[in-house]
Amino acid sequence: MFTGKAAPVKRGRLRVGRRLREEKVAWLMTVRRDGQRQSVSVWFLWDGETMLVYS
Repeated sequence: MFTGKAAPVKRGRLRVGRRLREEKVAWLMTVRRDGQRQSVSVWFLWDGETMLVYS
């Protein structure tokens, strides 16, 4: 049984797991040396243990 702050963490993990299983597109973000963010959408496949990313 979760009490206090642990319950939101568990709900968050469940939500992340569901999105990894159901979504097929994600945003991959990096930061350049000058601090500027770079983002690109990528397709991905999650098998529950390993992520394969197609750019």
